[in-house]
Amino acid sequence: MESLKDVNPDTLVYMASQYPAVFHGGMDSLNRYVKQHVFKHFVGSISKDVMILCSVIIEKNGCISTVQILPNNNADKSLESFLINALYASPEWSPASQDGKKLRFKRILAFRFP
Repeated sequence: MESLKDVNPDTLVYMASQYPAVFHGGMDSLNRYVKQHVFKHFVGSISKDVMILCSVIIEKNGCISTVQILPNNNADKSLESFLINALYASPEWSPASQDGKKLRFKRILAFRFP
């Protein structure tokens, strides 16, 4: 196992920082954006309440580089796919920072449909 001093600081991903990464407009704005994007393209029907948990990595430039659906979701795979596409297509986030230095940041997000 490599020690922390041997890790390239540009590849580290943080889950806590002085200023975490945030979507412009906050979580309500992100939820509205995702639902609009998903329902514009999703042709299936959602007959019950569905919650999808996912992790995202927000890069130093505010773009999402990784989206991973977390296990034990009760959602249709195509709905999950549209959620992933919506997150990758989302506008830039305000990146995380610590002492004025921008960081790669991992967030866990929950989305409830319909």
